Amino acid sequence: MLNRGAGFNVTAIHLGAAKFDSASDAVKVRNWMHGEDLQQPCFSICAFSPMPTKVPGVPDSAAVIQTTTGGRRGFGPANYRAEFTIGPYLYWAWFQGNSSPQTKSTFEKGLGRYYQHAKQQKS
Repeated sequence: MLNRGAGFNVTAIHLGAAKFDSASDAVKVRNWMHGEDLQQPCFSICAFSPMPTKVPGVPDSAAVIQTTTGGRRGFGPANYRAEFTIGPYLYWAWFQGNSSPQTKSTFEKGLGRYYQHAKQQKS
């Protein structure tokens, strides 16, 4: 987990990676995680609505933005979640921010950098 800021102005980015026995196993788990991301993140009545999104430049990825319903567009909280695979490796990232186009762009750029870094690693 990476943190920036403090108190109510903190941004925490959660990153993870796992190696599986095969690329198909990594894809199966990515698909399962993506399915979970598409669920509302609440146990009862929920203010969040999950929407799948594409991340340019990150092949074999699955991403979801869970935004609040109602209110002024771009100002409500949002959960950003994405997973991608490279061979038998599964990588994931998520963080909370607002639903503005700028935050979405930052998420996409950050995930692209994570992908480029992961692609350069050796097993």
